[in-house]
Formats: sequence, C-alpha cells, structure tokens
Amino acid sequence: MDYYIDFDNTLYRTSSLKNEMLHKIAQTISILKKVSYENILSEASSLLNSKNIYNIYKLCDYFSLKYEVQNQILYDVIDNILYHGSKYVYKDVKMFLSKLKSDGNNLNLLTYSTIDNHEYQNKKILGSKLSQFFDNIIITIDKGNENIDYKNSIFIDDNPKDLLTLYNKNAKQVIRVKRKNNKYSKIDIDKNANIKVIKSLKAISKI
Repeated sequence: MDYYIDFDNTLYRTSSLKNEMLHKIAQTISILKKVSYENILSEASSLLNSKNIYNIYKLCDYFSLKYEVQNQILYDVIDNILYHGSKYVYKDVKMFLSKLKSDGNNLNLLTYSTIDNHEYQNKKILGSKLSQFFDNIIITIDKGNENIDYKNSIFIDDNPKDLLTLYNKNAKQVIRVKRKNNKYSKIDIDKNANIKVIKSLKAISKI
C-alpha cells in the first residue's frame, strides 16, 4: 500500500522548533550586543509569520541588519538547531513508521513548503532523522496537485484544508492526526467527509 504522510505537526513538533529558533536568535543578539533579550524575542515572534517574514533565514537577515550582527552567525545558530531536530519528532512516530515499512508498504513523505522555504524544509527533514523510513520525499507548494494515484493511496495529515483537498481527490483513505494543542487541533472538518480522526499514530492499527 502507498502511504503519503505529512511532516509538520503530524510527525514533528514544528511549533516547539520555532520557539527554540526564536529564543536562540534573541539570546545570541542579546549576548553579542548587550541589548534586551525580551524585546528581540517579542519582535521576532511578531514577525515570523506568513504576513511578514515567513523564512527563518530572512528573519536572521532582518536582525543582522538592525543590530549589525553578521548574518552567518545567526544562520549557524539556526542550522545547529535543525541538525539536532530529532528531539522534536513525536514519540509515536518511529515505531509507527518502522511497522509500516516492515509490513511492506511504500512510504512517501508529502510536505508543504513555500518555494523560498524548500532549503529550510529539507534541513528540517534531514535533522529529524526520519528520511531513512521513506521511499520518497515530496516537498510541494500545493497539496492535491501532485502526480499521485490518489484512489489507491492512504493519506495522513493534520491540516483540515489539505485533508479535505485529498478527500475530494477520492483518496482511498484520509486520516487526520489531531494532536492535542496543535496548530489546527481546534478546527473542525465537514462531518460529511469520511475522514478518520485519531489523536496518536498508535491508533492507526484500529482503523
């Protein structure tokens, strides 16, 4: 069976990663320039979003220019965090993926990223140490428009919008991972859509 599995907030605690990156940027600049850690953290937190600066390296460039800090110093801080990112993999993930592989399934990582964030997404995936479980890694700017045999594939995701898109592609099965306190956990999906909801990957075996 072909499985297509989302990365962010499905396999990986992306919000926790984001928090560490912002704290480390603020901490590094505060130490180098003797400026307020709290002020930098507050500004960084307000800027890193889709409406302002969506690329972590561009955020580094912004603070590099503002505080006259070499941007490579901040890049290195981010790269070090990403390299050691396996700590952000949910505890139920490796056992789940190992079981799917041992059962002979074809595993595909299907993850969203804007074009200017592809390098960052690649580093995040490599740092997670999950690449070993996947036969293919697909980074897309628009889920639902890939050359995939949807009708014979199972999709696992957390994003309600993407889940509905995949469901409307007549996927064989669509499964929502609704982890506690996650980005989309409070958003409901049309109950008429036959999308299974689980709170942990351990529950997949019951479906």
